[in-house]
Amino acid sequence: MISVAGIRMIIKPAIRTALFIAAAFAATPVVPQSGTSEAELRLTLQLSKVNQQRAGEQYAQKLALFQQGLASKEELRNAEAEVERTRLETQRATVSLSNQLPSFRILSAVKSIARDGTLWIDLALQELRSDSGIDHRSYLVSLKGPTSIIAEPYEQQVSVTGIHSTPLHLKFRLLRDVDELTVLVVSGTRREETPILLQRSKSANALSMTASNYSQEGALGEKVDYALQIERFSPTIEDLDITVAGLPSDVTYECIDADTKARINRIRFAKDQNTRRIVLRVFVPEVAKADWFQKTTTFHVQAITNGGATGTTDLQLRPVGSPKLTISSDQLLVRTHPGETVRVPIAVENTGGAAARDVVMDATFPIGVHGSFEPATVPEIVSRASRRVDMLLNVASDATAGDYTFKVQALAKNRLTDVDSPEQSFRVAVELATPVLMTIVASGGLGALAIAGGIYAFRRKRA
Repeated sequence: MISVAGIRMIIKPAIRTALFIAAAFAATPVVPQSGTSEAELRLTLQLSKVNQQRAGEQYAQKLALFQQGLASKEELRNAEAEVERTRLETQRATVSLSNQLPSFRILSAVKSIARDGTLWIDLALQELRSDSGIDHRSYLVSLKGPTSIIAEPYEQQVSVTGIHSTPLHLKFRLLRDVDELTVLVVSGTRREETPILLQRSKSANALSMTASNYSQEGALGEKVDYALQIERFSPTIEDLDITVAGLPSDVTYECIDADTKARINRIRFAKDQNTRRIVLRVFVPEVAKADWFQKTTTFHVQAITNGGATGTTDLQLRPVGSPKLTISSDQLLVRTHPGETVRVPIAVENTGGAAARDVVMDATFPIGVHGSFEPATVPEIVSRASRRVDMLLNVASDATAGDYTFKVQALAKNRLTDVDSPEQSFRVAVELATPVLMTIVASGGLGALAIAGGIYAFRRKRA
């Protein structure tokens, strides 16, 4: 009869061989490849779960053998380590699958306007069912425009626990008025971007008015354009009146439709239209007054509905002086001959309210006449001052006789715009010189005729 010890000696190697083969099969790592599809990731996850289950069963068998004294403690630790390894592989496969799928769906994104005119976004998110096995998950949520983040706070951190999470409600203040944006969700190195069209809050009969260039300088005698956008948040708002208050009494303005370029004083929204763009054009007088010249004036533009809702924005205007050039000369008609050079004085006057710098003269001289100016550049002409510039006209020796007309203009630079004077017309009369020999011959001939006539008259008198 075989003893118990002999049975153990026979069974133990066989069990060890079977366990080694099963462990080798279960130890095959399941590693998801980069760029794999969702279906492949799901298969990888399923295989990882099978390996984890098999490792658990083998550990239970190993534990039973260990308790019977048929397995060593080292074998039991190896089986336990295999269970932990397959568990981690299953979790890694789950995370890989989760990274392939969207983490959130956007329930709503509503834009509203506060009483102080600021714009807000109420964003509602719902995390999709997570079976990653990670109890605590953290995300960063931002609102992004075409090139940058356009809402404050720039990033909101949200934490989610459990498999089923409750909807998240986040509030952002818009830094730039937009109708479309992108919801950006970041989790570690993973970025999810979802472009959306914003909804409008229907709870308030409110308007929003914004200006992209609210503070400007305006040169005397020039116009300044402000680009305005008006947005309604309720379909009941249809007609708007545009009013402007706070401008000096001698500063005038007009409103222009940005699309049709027509002058308007009232706006009407179409049925499916929620945004209108207009241009407020302000005309700065040519003559300044001390109470507003070179001072920043804040004025207000309002869009008012029949129901009393208003959209308001504050604008700023700083009138500044600008140069204004005129040219004149006492010698608008120049008589000259071929081969001669004539100097024509020109007075360049600045009648504007600011200095004109780097003043140059410009002219298109006729063929056969070469022209230049001295000095070529006037560094500065202060306000209400005049400078002399000489125009040098050199007529070619083979120039054809006749009258030639050309125009002269003064040009200068200013901080806000280029400054050109009105054109002044000049006329050059090129005359041919009378030859000296013909003059002498003609003079001698006339003298001879006079003498002959005198002799003839004397002889007749004596006769």
